[in-house]
Amino acid sequence: MIGGHPLALPPVNHTAPVQRRIRAVLDGRIVVDMTSALYVWEWSDCPQYYIPVDDIDPAVLVDEQHGQKLSRGTARRHALQVGEIARAAALLIYGDDATLAGLAGRARPRCVLPWR
Repeated sequence: MIGGHPLALPPVNHTAPVQRRIRAVLDGRIVVDMTSALYVWEWSDCPQYYIPVDDIDPAVLVDEQHGQKLSRGTARRHALQVGEIARAAALLIYGDDATLAGLAGRARPRCVLPWR
């Protein structure tokens, strides 16, 4: 608060670096270990994590061969799989045509995983 007034909410598509380390676990295995994630305000009141693809364990990443044209660029849908446990459509990975700076090569989670 400034002078007794709340701070303004960030505008849609505002980005900011995440200043902490976050891990995601699937069936007891760390599948995401991120240290340089990005917050993206897809709507003004709540940011979403966008994860560098390099922070995702490539052994669990499954390309579902489904591209989508979205407002922030083209994204390919990916599943996460550890052994018999799979999370279909878990991530959208943005390509080089991403419309926000720093979004290319990042994944937006679409499923709930335990985050630590």
